Amino acid sequence: MNVLNLALTVGVTYLLLLGASLGSMTYLLPYLPFLLIAFSFPHFLATYWIWIKRIKSVKDEIWPLLFPLIYIGLFIYGPIPISIIVKLSYSYLIYHFSQQLYGVALWSTSKGLTLARWEKHFLRTYFLVNGFYALLDFERRGVAKVLFYYETPSLEIPASLIIGTFSLSLILLALILGRIGYLFLKTSQKSLFVLIAFVGLSLVWFVPPFSYEMVLFLPIIHALQFLPLARLKLSKVSKVEWISGVFSCLILGWFFFRFLPHMEFRYFSHGIWPVLVLTLLNNHHFIIEGRIWKLRDPQNSDLS
Repeated sequence: MNVLNLALTVGVTYLLLLGASLGSMTYLLPYLPFLLIAFSFPHFLATYWIWIKRIKSVKDEIWPLLFPLIYIGLFIYGPIPISIIVKLSYSYLIYHFSQQLYGVALWSTSKGLTLARWEKHFLRTYFLVNGFYALLDFERRGVAKVLFYYETPSLEIPASLIIGTFSLSLILLALILGRIGYLFLKTSQKSLFVLIAFVGLSLVWFVPPFSYEMVLFLPIIHALQFLPLARLKLSKVSKVEWISGVFSCLILGWFFFRFLPHMEFRYFSHGIWPVLVLTLLNNHHFIIEGRIWKLRDPQNSDLS
């Protein structure tokens, strides 16, 4: 992994976390839309461009294609309250972010380091446990009370469950660092230091005070992790594809966030439409990412 990619995936994220710990994230909130466009747009464009290029038949991609229709149907006619759908969407976001940290960590060290299968499973467990702790802690402190512009009631989380999850995370961290130390003494691989950086990055959930403002910056951190991968993929995009992709995003953005909200819908009063669009976009692009950003996929051999 070169210095630029390491700076994008790890360095900038650590700076954001430092700002959160110092309580200075509020000053960046006015610039949040610009930051989202600057970092998330290449990531979104690369994700959907790769997916469209990979579609060989509708049958192979039936779930991603049908998901928007199923989701809208459940959102409008389903018996599940919107607050529960929003909570599930946010839980999926945390799960995806944890899986992403694990995947990017493997990609970043794949050239100089080969981990055994049990080591990979152990590392994945560590990232997922930290994400689970985040969900519990957010609920307990009411940090994620307003998600996707929709207020949701906080759940009562037993303190023993939070303490137990936190303790398990510390145990896993100690074991992982011990294993990394052993591998370094045995192989002297410099890639292990990159792995340590990502292991430390998973402690994002424990940075105090992890406030609601910091939650708003999670999409930027998410995009930063994928930016080097997107940069590699988008280097193969032609000018025509770039222009068509940009105009497609502009048209779709206007359609979903300007045109449709002003239409008279029976089911979308009281600001429900933004909730539907934002949760749908997030969940759908997470599904797409789960299908295309796999290091073991032969089509991603150029990423390693």
